[in-house]
Amino acid sequence: MKFAFFILTCLCERSVVLNVEDKRQFDNLKVNYDSNIENGKGQGILEDLKIDLSNEEDMKKFQTIISIPDVPEGMGEVSKVIETFETDEIEEMKKGERFFIIFFVDEKTALLPADHFDRTMKVFISSDKNLAKEMNTPYPGIYGFNPRDKVSYQFPLNEETIKTIGPIVSVDLIGTLSYQNLELYKATGLHSMYVFIKPEEMQSFYKNYKSEASKVKHLAKFCLIPYRGDKDQLSAFGLTEEDLPGILFINDGLKYPLKKCFENNIQSFIQDVLDKKIEPKYASQDEPVNNDELNLKIFTRNNIPKFRSDKTKDKLIVFSSPSCNFCIQLRPVLEELATISRTHFDNKIVIGTCDITMNDIDNFDISSVPKIYLVKAETDEVFAFDSKTRSADSIAKFIKTNGSFNIDMSTYLTQVNNETNKVGEIKDEKPNDSDKTNREL
Repeated sequence: MKFAFFILTCLCERSVVLNVEDKRQFDNLKVNYDSNIENGKGQGILEDLKIDLSNEEDMKKFQTIISIPDVPEGMGEVSKVIETFETDEIEEMKKGERFFIIFFVDEKTALLPADHFDRTMKVFISSDKNLAKEMNTPYPGIYGFNPRDKVSYQFPLNEETIKTIGPIVSVDLIGTLSYQNLELYKATGLHSMYVFIKPEEMQSFYKNYKSEASKVKHLAKFCLIPYRGDKDQLSAFGLTEEDLPGILFINDGLKYPLKKCFENNIQSFIQDVLDKKIEPKYASQDEPVNNDELNLKIFTRNNIPKFRSDKTKDKLIVFSSPSCNFCIQLRPVLEELATISRTHFDNKIVIGTCDITMNDIDNFDISSVPKIYLVKAETDEVFAFDSKTRSADSIAKFIKTNGSFNIDMSTYLTQVNNETNKVGEIKDEKPNDSDKTNREL
């Protein structure tokens, strides 16, 4: 069917060339025929931009774009002083909308805001390259303003920033971390700086650290965590009470502490971490002084390499968490197996547990617990336990099948323990929220 092409002139120099198969009535729109448009395509006009529209989806996006208001006059001058405004918060609240975003678009990026802009805050659109420059914003780019912080954000406009600009603008530069807002911080796409601080110092921190935090506003958000005397948690992150307020930066799963943040440059710290100029901090619980005498050993991040380096013994390593019910049920089974192994096979195998809430572990999958692995003596091969039950008998068979010495513990197992401690069908638990907070936030 031959297509007819129309230019539908809209408001504010915004128009669209539509591809229609039948006669349609458009109210309040001026219709002009354009015979120069290539067959099968359309074109939208936004201010001085001519935007190719190749399908119906593009046309729907364009209709969304032209509904976004123009940037108010004078915003270039306003942007130079907006971060220094002193306003009455109550009056500001009564006025309603306080956040805003400006999309500076060109022909290639004009449709990007259609799917992703935050409809809960005021949004504007412009193709004015000079205005973008005046507002220190890349072109094409995004300018956003958070009035609570009196902080502006400027980013290039692309597929990623269009998704994150809403959360970036709406989430304050410095805020208190909770499980309820954890996902909001992640949605910004920025790094999270976890600030451990005494509760009585939090209010002054908001005021006194803002200028320093603003230096890295395009890189990070600062999440306050009230310190309530948990020295073990601080120690796991390489901090002490004397280091507070201290910052923890987790990058690529690795932990980097910044002690006494007021005495150090946050900008240099973040850049050094990103450039891998700083060694990460790994948590490892203290090994018991009598570990050699224990039937069921305590494995830690720091001593696992020592045990693995002993090629004369198989190693059964069980990763667990104190809050995991399945781990608690498994404990008597492991204690019995460990007693048997130390009594009858002490020169061939060592059995132990590792608390994942106190140790940073790599090279093993600990996405759920309990996790049972056998490390073979001679080859250092690693085998994961995958039986349907975690009974003493099934674990003993796992050791015999995968170990180096064909160890048979079955004759030493007590029938009572083998039956009463049968866990049944495996249902691993993911580490709970408190475990995640303690280990990796």
